[in-house]
Amino acid sequence: MFEAKKTHSGQYRRYGDSFYEWKIRTDLPEEKVLDKCFKELAKAEYPPKNEWEKNIRVGESREFDYKYYFHGYYDLVKTEYGYHFTVCHPYTD
Repeated sequence: MFEAKKTHSGQYRRYGDSFYEWKIRTDLPEEKVLDKCFKELAKAEYPPKNEWEKNIRVGESREFDYKYYFHGYYDLVKTEYGYHFTVCHPYTD
């Protein structure tokens, strides 16, 4: 079983990042849930939020990667009903 309902789509505030969120009810293991989320909901793969935040920091030996930054990230949180899946696209003007 895999049921997904979109709960939010867009910005929470003007000039803010765009968030796309789903509430997922399922009995699948987390790896399969994430695979279905990328293929059926987001239609693309994203890095996890904590990895993305670590990689966007500019170090002395690295230049800032704009393409990576603006591609965005995902967050998958286990809840009492299943999972909460979020994709974030940073704001661009």
